[in-house]
Amino acid sequence: MRYFFVLFALLFIGCSQEKSNSYDDVSAPSMGLSTENEKSESEVSSDQSAPIVPGIPASVLKILKSGQIGFEVTDLQKSKKSLDTLVEVMGGYLQNEVLNTYGSSNTLQLSIRIPAARFDDFIKAMEAKEGQMVSKSIQANDVSEEYHDLELRLKSSEAYLSQYRSLLTKAQSIKDLMEIQEKIRGIETEMDVQKGRLLFLNDRVSMSVLDVELRQYVRHAGGKTNFGTRLWNAVSNGFEAGLDILVLLVTIWPVWIFVLGLFGFWKMRKRKKVVAGEIQ
Repeated sequence: MRYFFVLFALLFIGCSQEKSNSYDDVSAPSMGLSTENEKSESEVSSDQSAPIVPGIPASVLKILKSGQIGFEVTDLQKSKKSLDTLVEVMGGYLQNEVLNTYGSSNTLQLSIRIPAARFDDFIKAMEAKEGQMVSKSIQANDVSEEYHDLELRLKSSEAYLSQYRSLLTKAQSIKDLMEIQEKIRGIETEMDVQKGRLLFLNDRVSMSVLDVELRQYVRHAGGKTNFGTRLWNAVSNGFEAGLDILVLLVTIWPVWIFVLGLFGFWKMRKRKKVVAGEIQ
């Protein structure tokens, strides 16, 4: 009986150790899986926080600023010279210039590129130095989503391009080679479009566009004119009006021919009626 209890105790201890070992075997893979998951999550997190393009953090907003502003000035040339100096100080440049003269006003339309960081300061300086502001419109468009989407697409295209180029060395027929080259050309074309759009957005984000209109009204000295001058102006205006009427009458000569023909036809029928009455 004593030996039976000893044998039972040894058997119980052996089963307990085997069960503990089995739990350790199960928990080890699960711990390994957890480690791998944590590692993959940390890698994904680090990839998302890393900049898509070196030197450009993904969190940076891409704001495209532009605007239109108009001033009424007393001296157009002086205002233009002052504006040129201000543009140079702010680090910008003149992109386009158009001068229009209509009646009593001279209008200068300018398209100016200004560094985005100094865009607001430039507008404030203009409002302080130029004449009376008559119009103002400022826009700020957030193109961050489009910009970062283009970066991701460009990165993906580069990966595809690398894969297709590696397949060139493994092509086993001319047909396969031609198909791979066609795919490469398509990817390169798409990448050129993406790069061009990124360059455009970078240019517009870094250098804002401001359309400026300077308008000067030319005020002529007024005064009453004497009777002789007024009479001469009336005669001249009447003579010019008479010439205009004469030109108009000559212009509608087909109408006069039609009227004269109709009048002749009416006279001829009337004469025939008179002759017929005399015969009867």
